[in-house]
Amino acid sequence: MTKLVFDIETIGIDYEGLDKKSKEYLMKFAETPEDEEEAKDQMSFSPLTGEVVAIGILNPDTNKGAVYFRDPSGKLEKESENNIQYTPLSSEKDISEDKIIGKALFRIPQLGWIKLVFVKILKSELKLIII
Repeated sequence: MTKLVFDIETIGIDYEGLDKKSKEYLMKFAETPEDEEEAKDQMSFSPLTGEVVAIGILNPDTNKGAVYFRDPSGKLEKESENNIQYTPLSSEKDISEDKIIGKALFRIPQLGWIKLVFVKILKSELKLIII
């Protein structure tokens, strides 16, 4: 059976560029400066405040893969290194139809929040013991 490993990297949009109401909404549960920084860090996990900056795929059996990454300047060139093809794109609209393989059959909304819960638990003074 063929295996495929993929990774999607996101960043949060510029907090300072948001309007006052959006900032208030994002900070409504923040009680300390640390909470505010955490809320800003979590912006990359929301479809409303996050942007995809890179998508990587790898076939671990052949060690061949591809990385599609955002290059708003449009100055970088496509290149290959160690069986990995790096393709800069100014936006996801630049991905041609022939590069799209398959289709999504379902989606799992808010999946990124599971990671955030575990990170919060591990950062707290609580000890998580799995038996």
